[in-house]
Amino acid sequence: MATVDVLGYFPKNMSDFIKFCIYGESETLGSSVVKPGIFEWLYGKGVTAAHFFTSLPNDPVQVFVATIKKSDDDDMPWDKKIGGFEKYVHLDGQLTHVTDLLPTNLNLNIRSNKALDDWFVKGRLATDRLLDFLKNGQKEHNLTFTLEKVKDTLFGEPETDLRSLRAEIEEALGSPLLEEPTSIDLTNIINSVLTAAPFK
Repeated sequence: MATVDVLGYFPKNMSDFIKFCIYGESETLGSSVVKPGIFEWLYGKGVTAAHFFTSLPNDPVQVFVATIKKSDDDDMPWDKKIGGFEKYVHLDGQLTHVTDLLPTNLNLNIRSNKALDDWFVKGRLATDRLLDFLKNGQKEHNLTFTLEKVKDTLFGEPETDLRSLRAEIEEALGSPLLEEPTSIDLTNIINSVLTAAPFK
């Protein structure tokens, strides 16, 4: 029977965190390094099934939950494994500030986020096609990267260059491996839970 990990985190900003999930961390001030995101890390580990749950947009405490069908015996928790992850979640125990004095209800309404599930599946299918392409040893596109190099890059290993990998894939195959979500995309993903059933 497959093992499923259930992970939960408290994002500092849900929009920023979801963008990091889908597309990783773009270059920051003083650095041109592009770090892979949570989805790419999961693709590299061969995860085929994952579902995501988020809080309602106006909840005072924002919660992100993922159920991950494990592909190996390695633990799935993301802190200390995915570069840059700690910047997007609360690690010090302080989740938020509320205006009410000693509130008795924090309204933690966690619901299935199908829109985020769909983004995960779209990226996984594209990554699977690329990995299958490389496994079969097809060379007609003159790709310079190997299967091992792709996996190392998805994990964010030292001496890998995600920016160059993405650019070469887009040039060779005619389309980007992953699409960067726009601000409208992120708003739609966050708001999609408004019509979803509560997480149970």
